Amino acid sequence: MNSIKKYKGLIVWLILFGAMTFATLNIHSRAKEFNYHSEIFSDKAGYYIYLPSVFIYNFDANSFPDSIEFKTGEGFFLDRNANKIVSKYPVGLSILEFPFFVSAHVYSKLNNLEANGFTRPYHYAIDIAAVFYLMFGLFFLFKFLKNYFEEKIIYTSIFLYLTGTNLYYYAAQETGLSHIYSFFLIAAFVHFYKLYLNSSNYRNIILPSIFFGLVLLTRPINLIFFVPIFFLDITNWNQLKQRILNGWKHYLFMGIIAFIILIPQLAYYKYLFNSFVSYSYGNESFIYKFSPKILNVLFAFENGFFPNNPIQLLMALGIILLVKDKKVNSLVIACVFLLITYTYASWWSYKLGCGLGHRGFVDFYAILIIPFAYFINKVYKIKSTALRYFVVLLLLLCVTINMKLIYTYDGCWYGNGAWDHNQFIKLLISPTN
Repeated sequence: MNSIKKYKGLIVWLILFGAMTFATLNIHSRAKEFNYHSEIFSDKAGYYIYLPSVFIYNFDANSFPDSIEFKTGEGFFLDRNANKIVSKYPVGLSILEFPFFVSAHVYSKLNNLEANGFTRPYHYAIDIAAVFYLMFGLFFLFKFLKNYFEEKIIYTSIFLYLTGTNLYYYAAQETGLSHIYSFFLIAAFVHFYKLYLNSSNYRNIILPSIFFGLVLLTRPINLIFFVPIFFLDITNWNQLKQRILNGWKHYLFMGIIAFIILIPQLAYYKYLFNSFVSYSYGNESFIYKFSPKILNVLFAFENGFFPNNPIQLLMALGIILLVKDKKVNSLVIACVFLLITYTYASWWSYKLGCGLGHRGFVDFYAILIIPFAYFINKVYKIKSTALRYFVVLLLLLCVTINMKLIYTYDGCWYGNGAWDHNQFIKLLISPTN
C-alpha cells in the first residue's frame, strides 16, 4: 500500500499517457493521409516540412515526391526553379518533433516501408509527440501550481482543464499544430522561472532561458505575452525595483541564450531570403488593431473561446475573484488574458482559421489555469451541500459539452456566419463522428 501511495503520481501519469495515446491514434486511424484531418496538412505541414527537408531530401526541392505540397494542403511551397523549400512557419515545432520523426524513419526503414517522410508512420509519430509533450506539460504545470495550491486542488483543476477545454482537442486531434507544444514549453518555463525567483542565480536561470528561447523558436508571437510574466510574484514597487537592479544581468543572460536558440530560424531566413532577419508572413498583419474583433474571439459560436470552452467562464470568474481578493499575480494573469484577447482580435485572421475554442489561448493555459484553480479552491470551501453539488454538476456539464463538441466537430465551422446558434445547437445534439 505504501509503495502504491509513493508512486501514485507516476501511476496516474502512465494511465493518462496510455489513455491519451489511445485516444489520438484512434481518432487518426479513421482519417486518411492528405486531407484536412491529417497530421501533416496545411499549417501542420508548414511546421513539419523542415524535418524531411533536412534529413531525407537535403534541402533539395526537386527531390520531393511530385505534387507533395498540394497533397499536404499547401502549408509549404517547393520553389523548384530556385530549388528552395519555402515555409512561413517557424522551425521550433519540427525540432521538438525530431526524436519522433527519427523513430518513424527508422521504423519505416526496418520494415521496408516507404521512408519518404509522409507515410502513415510519420503521421503517427506526430500523434505520439503531441501526447508526450502534453504529459510533460501537465507534469511541469503540476510542479508550478504546487507553489500556490494544495494537491487536491491541483489534481482537480488539471483534470477539468484537460477534459473541459480544447487542450484535449489540440493534444489528441490537431496534433500537428504548435499549440500543445507551446503549452509544454510555457509550462516548463514558468516552473523553472519560479525556481529562479526562489533562488536567483546564474545556474537557475539556464533552464528558463532555454525554454524561453524554444518558445520564441516555436511561436514567436508569444514573446509579447511574456511581458506581464516578468512581474510574476511581484507584490510591491520595492520588489520590482530589486528584481530589475539585482537581476538585469540574469535577464541579459537569458536573452543571449534565447538568441543562440534562435540561430536555426535565422539560418533558414538567410537560406530563403538572403537575410538573417525577415517577416515570413508577407501581407498578413494586425489589420484590426484599432477595431479588434474581441466579441468574435470570445463569444462567437464559430471558434469563440467561451461558447466552445464553457468551463473557461469559471476561469474568467476566477480572475475577477483574484483581483477582488487582491491576490498576488491577479493583475499579471488578467493582463495575460487581455493581451492574448486583444492580440488575436487584431490579427487579420482573428479566428485563426479552422479550429475549436480559439487555439490562441491554449499556449498559455499554464497561466490561465491559476484563476480556475482559485475558483476550484473556493468550491472546496463551500459549506452548503446543495450549492456544492450544483457547482459540481455545472462542471460536469461543461466537460460533457466540451467532449461532445470535440467528437462532433469536423474541424471547420459550416454555419451561416459566426453567430449561427442553430449550427452550434446542432453540434451539441447531433451524433458524434
